[in-house]
Amino acid sequence: MLWTEKHAPADPSDLPQDDLRRRMSSLVDEGFDVVFYGPEGAGKSAAADLLEPDFVLNASDFFGLTKAEIADDPRFRGFISSKRKRESSKADLINHVLKEVAAQYVGEGRKTILVDDAHAMRRDFQQALRRVMETADARFVLSTNSLSALIPAIESRCYPVQVRGPSVDEHVEVLRGIAEEEDVEYDDAGLEYLANAADGDLREGVLSLQAAASRGVVDIEAAHEVVEQVAEDSVAELLRLARDGEFDDAVEILDRLLVEEGVEGNEILNLVLEETESLGDREAAKVVKTLAEVDVALEDGANDRVHLESLVTRLAVQA
Repeated sequence: MLWTEKHAPADPSDLPQDDLRRRMSSLVDEGFDVVFYGPEGAGKSAAADLLEPDFVLNASDFFGLTKAEIADDPRFRGFISSKRKRESSKADLINHVLKEVAAQYVGEGRKTILVDDAHAMRRDFQQALRRVMETADARFVLSTNSLSALIPAIESRCYPVQVRGPSVDEHVEVLRGIAEEEDVEYDDAGLEYLANAADGDLREGVLSLQAAASRGVVDIEAAHEVVEQVAEDSVAELLRLARDGEFDDAVEILDRLLVEEGVEGNEILNLVLEETESLGDREAAKVVKTLAEVDVALEDGANDRVHLESLVTRLAVQA
C-alpha cells in the first residue's frame, strides 16, 4: 500500500499546517459549501476527505468522459435512459447526473459531494454544476489548484479555504512521524533533503520517503538517489511528451525541473541522452545531434531555460 494512502490524515489534528487545522475544526461541523484551493500536493484532497464526502467526482476524469462513457458508467447508468442518452447534450447529461447524485441520500442529513480537481471543468460544465448547487439539498466540497479557474457564481457560493504548501519544518515532521510509525531508520539530514526536494508537495515527499526506505536507512545518500531517480523519470516523460507533440506539458515538466527542483541544464541534457537508448538508431541519432547543438549553447553561457525550451521544440518537430 502507498504510504500516502496508509498515512492519510484521520482528523484535522493530523494536518501539518497549523492555520489549516484551525480552519478545519469549524468546517467539520458546518454544512456550507467549501472550496479548498492551493498548489499541487499541498493537502487539499486530504482536507476535503476529512469532511467525509459520500460521493467523489474527479473533474479531470468525469468531465472528460464522452456522453457514451458517462451513460455506460456503472455509477450513473441506472438513472440514464437510452432516450436521455440519445437526446441530451453532454452538458445536459452532466447536469442530470449531478442532480441525481445529489438527490441520493445516505443515512441522516444531507449528502456531501466532493468535486476534486475542479479547475479541470470547462466553463459550460461549471454552469451545469452551479445550477445543481443552487437547487440540490446537498453540500458541495470542491478542491482546485486555482480559485480563479472557477466561475464567479460557484466561487461566491463556497467558503474559501486556502491550503498552502507546508514549510520544510512542517514537511519534515510529517515524514518523521511516518518513518517512526513504519519503524524506518532515518537521520534528520535525509528527511530534510526529501522535504526540500518536494518543495511543498506532501504527496511527493511521502512517496519519496517510501522509496528511500526501501533502500534501507533514510539518510542523505538514499534521499539523493531517490530524488535523482525522480528527475530521471521526469525527463523520460518530458521526452515522450515532446515527441508526441505535447509541447506545453513538456515545457511544464522542464520548468519544474529547472525552477522547483533546481536541476542543472547540463544534467537534463545527460538524462535526455540516457533516454535515447530506448529509441531506434535513426531517432536516437537525431536527438543526439540536437543535444550536441544545445550543449554548445549552454557552454557559451546562454540562458538554460531558453535553449532547453528550444530543445523541446526541436524534439517535437523531429518526431
